[in-house]
Amino acid sequence: MKRLSVGWNLAKLVLGIVAAFTVGIVLLGLLLGWKTSVPYSDSFFAVGSGIILLGTLTILGTYRQRGNSNVQYSQSASTEKIPERTSRWVKDIKQGYNFLIVCVVSGSLLISLAVLADKLFSVPAL
Repeated sequence: MKRLSVGWNLAKLVLGIVAAFTVGIVLLGLLLGWKTSVPYSDSFFAVGSGIILLGTLTILGTYRQRGNSNVQYSQSASTEKIPERTSRWVKDIKQGYNFLIVCVVSGSLLISLAVLADKLFSVPAL
């Protein structure tokens, strides 16, 4: 039952992120008076790519932190034992990958909206 609630919470988070950016892009389009679906498509693609890039940069930052000898030395000087330190590192890594998963799924959905923007935001000819 716990796995179902984790999946449900992940789905709610991803859909909330996608809905928030969708509302923002649609409002921006209305304020700027976009007449075609091309600016909508470009905006969805740019925002989706930016979100995926943010998740990727988070993982790269985690790798750099683990490889930093100053961080390793300062952690070895603490009173924590090696198993405690290792479990904290594993927890930090999992948290980074969880953020990456949320970013990749959200960004992919926004890029999918960019592909579908022609059908979703097309303005009928007057």
